[in-house]
Amino acid sequence: GSMMGPHWNPKATEIAIVTYGEGMVQIVAPNETDRCGVRRFKVSEGDVFATSRYEPMAQMSYDNDSLVFMGFSTMSKRNHPQFLAGSSSVLQTLGESVVSLSLNANRSDVRQLLSSQADAIILACPYCAVEEEKLMKEEEERQREKEWEREKEEEEEEKREREKEREEEEARKKREEEAEEKWEREKEREEEEARKRREEEEEEERREREEEEREGEREAREEEEEGRGWRKKLVFKGRREWN
Repeated sequence: GSMMGPHWNPKATEIAIVTYGEGMVQIVAPNETDRCGVRRFKVSEGDVFATSRYEPMAQMSYDNDSLVFMGFSTMSKRNHPQFLAGSSSVLQTLGESVVSLSLNANRSDVRQLLSSQADAIILACPYCAVEEEKLMKEEEERQREKEWEREKEEEEEEKREREKEREEEEARKKREEEAEEKWEREKEREEEEARKRREEEEEEERREREEEEREGEREAREEEEEGRGWRKKLVFKGRREWN
């Protein structure tokens, strides 16, 4: 197993085609929002992958296997990859003081870091691909767990929304039922009041009729008495004239 040392393209995007074997690719994307901005993926013969400008990357083969790929640049001019390891590393160009300030580390640690690796392009790394694949699977598992948690939260949110809608529907039905009951009670009250008014009116009409009947009977009796009085007078007058 070996690794093509970490490097980036300063002028163009690189497009690579795997022509033989399989291995792991690691790309650091500073503009991504994921944890550390690291992408890991496995490639095999026939796969194509691309790396944008300024994105550091490393390609690793498995132990007792090879990873062969052909890279193309998106520009016609020469594009010199910048390697992070070895004597020609860009970190060597920056110098110990700049690197120590950038990494917030003391100069002795930076000196040890810069002098620990002489090779720059192809590095011996028997288990790097295996470790990267392990990390990739762990990340995929974490991603699945996050996705599962997200789906679970969405389901719970949907459940809460359905429960809320059900409660609102029940509340609406209850309001409608209460409004209907109130309307029924109001209707019954109005009908009862109307019935009482009709009964009172009928009772008033009955009393008026009875009063009229009594008045008519009284007038009839008065007329009858008055008629008897006149008859008596006429009889008495006739008797007087007869005598």
